[in-house]
This record gives sequence, C-alpha cells and structure tokens, in this order.
Amino acid sequence: LKREQFMKMIKDAKNGQFDLIVTKEISRFSRNTLDSVRYTRELLESGVAVYFMNDNINTLYPDSELRLTIMSSLAQDEIRRLSERVKFGMRRSQEKGILLGNNILYGYDKKNNCLKINKFEAKIIKSIYDMYIFDDMSLTKIKDKLNKENIKTKTNKKWSTTSISRLIKNPKYKGYYCGKKVETIDFINKKIKYIPQKEWITFKDKKIPTIIVEKVWDKANEKINYFIILRTFKLYAR
Repeated sequence: LKREQFMKMIKDAKNGQFDLIVTKEISRFSRNTLDSVRYTRELLESGVAVYFMNDNINTLYPDSELRLTIMSSLAQDEIRRLSERVKFGMRRSQEKGILLGNNILYGYDKKNNCLKINKFEAKIIKSIYDMYIFDDMSLTKIKDKLNKENIKTKTNKKWSTTSISRLIKNPKYKGYYCGKKVETIDFINKKIKYIPQKEWITFKDKKIPTIIVEKVWDKANEKINYFIILRTFKLYAR
C-alpha cells in the first residue's frame, strides 16, 4: 500500500513542521515490525518523537525501541491471525453460497443478503450484450456509446473497456454464484492474486435472478475469450 497521507506526514515531520506524532496504537502506525522501527528511527534523526498512547511508548526514551519491537511483533501477529480468520469465514460463506459483497454490482440492488434486479441497469446490461454479440461492436465502441449517452456506472463514473469486459465475464448475470476469484497472499501489504477461472466456486444459484440468458452469456464469453487469446498470441509473437 502506498499510504500517501502517512508518507506525507513523515515528509512534513522531517521538514520540521512538527516535533511529535501521537498515535493511538502501533498497528495504526505500521503493520510490521521492521517499518515501525525504521520510521521511528528516521523521525528521531530529524528530532521528531512518536508517542503510542495504548502502549505508553515514547520514542524519546532509551528503552522505547526494545518495547516497540516487542509490541510491534505482537501487533503484526494479531493482524496475521485476524486475516486468517477473515479468510476462513469468507471461504465458509462461499461454500454455503452466501452472497458476499455485491453492494455495487451493476444490474442489481442488494437487500437482506438478496439481489433484486434493477430494471434500468438490467436494460443497459442487455444492450451491452446485444451490441457486443449481435451488432459486433468492440468494447471501445460500446464504451464510447455509453459515455456519449451519459450512462454512468454503479459508482457514477464513466465506462471503460475494462469495466465492460468485467461485466460481460461476470457469471452472476446468467444466474450463477461466483466466488473465490481472488485471494490475499500478503496480509501486511494486502497483496492479492487472481485465481484461475477453473478454480472459481461457480454454480447455478436460485437466489441470483437472471438478467442474461445463459446461451447469450456463453456466446459473449466465447468471443471475449477468443480476443484475449488472440491478443496474448500477438504479444508473444512479436
């Protein structure tokens, strides 16, 4: 994570804009022991102290680095265990078919853990599939058409070829549950890896109302996968 505001604070401290940083707990300052020690050392070199309220650690005192190292290690391990519990809970929910997220899934409104079709957005989704399959329009042309007509995404942003591609490839529109598409591999830096499609948890789910007929969805994905393979081949053929 870039932590832009945190790095701005460090820079301002080194430039002499203040001489003390007060933070509630170590885990809010840094997510790992090495960074905790590193930044507090750098700040001390610039005459800036850090005070951790919950642990009563002031980096001006001689024993602070030893205590900070111990408490940072404990905080880091707690973050790791919390991450594992969250991942376990998400896996169990996915296995049971419980809908996770989806609060901003285009085409649906989520209420009481159920998806309801948003009629206006569903109409746009159907037109996207029609333009892609039957009108043989490219993702770029579809994107330009939607933006020209001032049709926004769920988050009130302009459409991109990536957002349209993800929409076309989303199995939920044909009434399928789809989970385990990404996995956190670094709980400290929040790094994720994308799971191969063959390993996704996917099945027909009666709780997900269908917007796109399965045959139409399959045809659109055959086309989009063909162009992905073709583009990859061209890159390697250079």
